[in-house]
Amino acid sequence: MFEVSNVGILSWTAIKWRCKVSSADSKPSQKIHYELSFFCFSEESLSTPLVLILYFEDATMKEETLIFYAMLCAAILLGRVPLIGPFFRVINTMVHETGHALTTLLFSGKVYKIELFSDLSGTTISSTKGKFARIIVSLIGYPFSTSMAWLMFYLLYHQQQRAVIILFTGMSLFCLIFFVRNIYGVIWLCAFIILNVAALYFLSYEIIYWIALIFSVLLLGDAVASVLLLLILSIKAPRKSGDAHSLRQLTGIHEVVWSLLFASFALWIAYDIIIKFFPKFPSLPV
Repeated sequence: MFEVSNVGILSWTAIKWRCKVSSADSKPSQKIHYELSFFCFSEESLSTPLVLILYFEDATMKEETLIFYAMLCAAILLGRVPLIGPFFRVINTMVHETGHALTTLLFSGKVYKIELFSDLSGTTISSTKGKFARIIVSLIGYPFSTSMAWLMFYLLYHQQQRAVIILFTGMSLFCLIFFVRNIYGVIWLCAFIILNVAALYFLSYEIIYWIALIFSVLLLGDAVASVLLLLILSIKAPRKSGDAHSLRQLTGIHEVVWSLLFASFALWIAYDIIIKFFPKFPSLPV
């Protein structure tokens, strides 16, 4: 005759809770329930339920981790697909120019127009009062993009994928309504907004998560790549180094210095994202 000890009761509680968590996935729940019945009427030690829980936990985590990195690779490859890749990579340009526009408005300046182009470049034509305000407006574009990438991954980490899509859509609407008037920019923003709204209304949370992840990866990747390209331009052709050249005109500090600051910040943000928000591969059960 078997007895249910205190260890057995504690183990029952732990595995029962695990079953509730996994109830959305029928197959793991059925397997865990089977092991639960086996254990609670046997005199196994405390290590048995822990091994079982870790086994199924690791199996689920490993599957989710592999899917995450597969989608990460898919996002990187998507950015290299002709026509489709450049379309989605304009996301970084839009975020970058939004940073300039918001900062201009913050300093009570005036934004005349924003232009987005198919070659991933963009411009914000604005005016502000005072040299300090102009420096901040010129300074903010690259850090704003990488900071927004950090925010997107933070939201994804906390399963707020809808908020990610809503943020991207909100920035697009802001640019479309107030500032973007060139043909490509208007068409791109309209298409991107329609795509996001359709995803929010018609797709499941899981698919929305992967879409938000792809957008966030593209934003982060292009934000980092753009500052590295800026660094190269500031060395080879300083006058073509965009924001870095504008900052040199305002401060007298060489473009390379500004580019190094942008690159250092972007790489630090990318490192922080990977450390905090990227899943780690679980260790194999012994």
